[in-house]
Amino acid sequence: MRRHRTAWACVAAAAWVWACAPAAAEDKDLTTPQKIELSKKLVGSLVRVEYTFQLDKGDEPSMGGRYIVEERPLETAGFVVSPTQVVAVEIDEHHRFIQSIRVRCGDQLVDAKVTARFKNQDAVVLTTSGPLKATPLVFDAKASAPYYALGYALRGDEWTVTLGRYQAGATRVGDTGRTYIEPPDGTLVVDKDGKAVGFAQSDFPVDDSWKGSPLSWPLYSDKEVEELYRKAQEISDRCVVRVGLSFRSPKKEAGRARYEEESRTEQNVLGVIVEDDKVLVLAPMRPRVTARLQRVTVYPPTGSPVAAAFAGTLRDYGCFVAKLSAPMAGKAVITKTDIHSFRDQFLLKAQVQLQEERRLAYFSQSRIASYTLGWKRLVHPQVREDDGRSFLFSAEGELVAMPLSLRPKVSADDRDGRTAAVLMPADRLRGIMANLAANLDKDNVPLTEEEEDRVAWLGVELQPLTPDLARANNISDVTRDGRFGAIVSHVYPGSPAATAGVQIGAILLQLQVEGEPRPIEVQAEDHLGGRAFPWAKWDQLPEQYYDEVPTPWPPVENALNRKLTDLGFGRKFTAEFVQDGKKVSKDFVVTPSPSHYGTARKFKAEALGLTVREMTYEMRRYFRTEDNEPGLVVSKLEPGSRASVSGIKPFEVITHVNDQPVSTAAQMQDLVSKTTDELKLTVKRMTVGTRQVKIAMKGELPATRPGAPRRVGPATAPAPAPQPPREDE
Repeated sequence: MRRHRTAWACVAAAAWVWACAPAAAEDKDLTTPQKIELSKKLVGSLVRVEYTFQLDKGDEPSMGGRYIVEERPLETAGFVVSPTQVVAVEIDEHHRFIQSIRVRCGDQLVDAKVTARFKNQDAVVLTTSGPLKATPLVFDAKASAPYYALGYALRGDEWTVTLGRYQAGATRVGDTGRTYIEPPDGTLVVDKDGKAVGFAQSDFPVDDSWKGSPLSWPLYSDKEVEELYRKAQEISDRCVVRVGLSFRSPKKEAGRARYEEESRTEQNVLGVIVEDDKVLVLAPMRPRVTARLQRVTVYPPTGSPVAAAFAGTLRDYGCFVAKLSAPMAGKAVITKTDIHSFRDQFLLKAQVQLQEERRLAYFSQSRIASYTLGWKRLVHPQVREDDGRSFLFSAEGELVAMPLSLRPKVSADDRDGRTAAVLMPADRLRGIMANLAANLDKDNVPLTEEEEDRVAWLGVELQPLTPDLARANNISDVTRDGRFGAIVSHVYPGSPAATAGVQIGAILLQLQVEGEPRPIEVQAEDHLGGRAFPWAKWDQLPEQYYDEVPTPWPPVENALNRKLTDLGFGRKFTAEFVQDGKKVSKDFVVTPSPSHYGTARKFKAEALGLTVREMTYEMRRYFRTEDNEPGLVVSKLEPGSRASVSGIKPFEVITHVNDQPVSTAAQMQDLVSKTTDELKLTVKRMTVGTRQVKIAMKGELPATRPGAPRRVGPATAPAPAPQPPREDE
C-alpha cells in the first residue's frame, strides 16, 4: 500500500494537531512553534469523510463489513478545494453497499456525493449539499521553496496532522520504462506560509507537473462514469457468459471419500468468449471430473443456447477451451496495452457471479495499485479489494484483467489444496490462444465410461509407514518420523516394479518428476481402517448396506496410483526407495494398469438383480486363485431381488452356472439367457467354502431363506437395521 493511501484510508475518532519535532538542519527556516502554528492554520482546510455501509440483498461489502458490525462509519481524510468540494481517497466498494457519505468539518456534518473520479489518480471529488465551514485550499504552482509535506490521518484514536520538510524521495527508473520519484510522507505540499503548491499522487513525476490544483487533473464526471458503467455492462454481458456443464453420474465407490465437485452431474460456471467460435470456460476441474464431462452449453444474454464441444484443458490454468457449434457475437476485445500502463488508471470492474442458472453482475470502478511476481515470474496486477470474481475493463471497453486460478501441480495438490483465482492480465490469453495445442493437458480430457476408471500403476501393494516402523528402519530423518513413506508388501509379477527389481520390504519414499516443483511424497492408506473384512458375520449384513461396503481387497486406485494417473501416461519419473538399508533410485514411465475391478468386464442379470465382474489381478491375489481357475465376483445386488433373497452376498465368487464353469461375463450371460426355469449357481465365499444356490427364474420371489435378511416388498416398510457388522464386535 502506498504511503499516501496509508495516510488516507484510516478510521474514526477525534482530531488534534501534531507537528514534527525539530531535528534536521534543513528545517531551520521554521521553528517548532512556527510548524505548530502552520499546522493549526491548515487544519481549517482538512475534513473527515464518513462512509456508512449497508447490506444489499443479503450480500456484505468486502471492506465495509466490519464497520456494519461495529456500527460506525469508515472515515478517511478529505481536503477542501472549494466551499462545496472535497478531494478524498477513492473507496473501492460498490455503491449498493454505501448507505450514505457525509463530510465532518468540526461540529458540522454535511451530506455529500461523488461527482467526479480522476482518470489517473486514486481520488474522487465529493460535492457537499451545502457550504462547508472550512477554508478552501488555494493552490499556487509557482510558490517558492522551501516546501512542507502535510498528511492527515487517524493515529490510534485521534486524528493528527503531520508536517515535515518536503524532501523528494529517490529517483527510480524501472525496467518497464517507468520513471518516477518516491513520494514524500504526506499528501499535500505547501509553502512556509501555508499556501498549497501541489497534491501528492501515487508517485511524483520527475518534472514539476505535480504542482497545481487537483481540480486541473483529467477526470470523469458522475454522468460520464454512469455511461461507462452502462458500457461495461453491455460488453461484459456479451463476452462473460453462463456456461452449463453436464456430467455423467459418478460411479459409486464404497469407502472412498469424494471431493464435492466429483459428485456433480450439473454445474453452471462462467465463460469468456475469446474468439468468435471459442469460449474459455472458467472451471478448474480435476482430471477425474473432466473424464465425466458430456455436454457444454453456452447461454448468451439473448437468444437460444449454443452447444459447444470440449477442445482442451489448459495445462497451467484452471479452465478449458470449448469450440462453439455456431459463431457468437460479442467476443472480448483483449487489450494490447502492457498491464503496467494501467497503474492507477480508472478501470471498470464487473463483478460477475452465478446463482445456479441466474447470472448476476455489478459494476463499479477499480484501480491497479501495484504488481506482484507469481508463478514463473508472471506478473499479476493487485487491486485493493479483489474478490476473485472481478473482470477489469478499460474505459475504452477492452478486457484488461480477469480472474483465473493456476492449476495446482500434482506434487502440491494435497498439501496446498486448490489455488484461489487471481487477477491475470488478459493479454496473456493472446499468446495462449495463438499456440493452443502447446498449452493443453492431453490427460485432462473427457473419457468414455469404459475409460473413466483407467488408472496408472507401479505394480506394488503398500503398507502404511508408522513412526515406530520408521525408527526401526532408521529412516525417521528422511520421512519426517514416518509421516510419509510406505512399505512394499507385494510386487506383482510382470509389473513395472518387478521389472525394476523392487523387492518386498523395500520402503518407497517419494517420486521425483521433471516439471514438478517438489517431490511427491508417497503415503499408503488402509482402506478397511485397520479391521479385517467381516466374512464370518457376512450373513448379518442388511441388504440396504450392500453399496456402502468397501471391497475386501485393497483398491487399485490408491493414493499412489491416482497421483501417477494425474501425472499422465508416458510421463517419466524417478522413485526413491530404501532397500536393504540403502537409499536407491529407480526410473519409471507412468504405465496404465491391467484391467482391474473398476474396469473389469461385467454382466448384469436383470431377472436376478445381480451383477458380476470378471476376476482381475488384484482379486485373484486376494482370493488366491490361479488365472485358469473359474470364477466371477458378485459386484452388485439389488435389495429385494431374487439373488438377494436367495442369500447371495456381495464379493462372493460364482464358479459355476448350471454346473458349467464360468470365467467370463459372456459365458455367464449365455448360460443365464438359456435358463428358463431354475438357475443353479455354485457360490464360494471366503472362509466359508462352497455352496449351491438355486433361483427360480419365474413366478413369485422365493421366501427368504433362514438366517438371511427379511425381504422388503412394496407394501412392507423396512425395520431399522443395525450397522454393518464389524470383525471386532
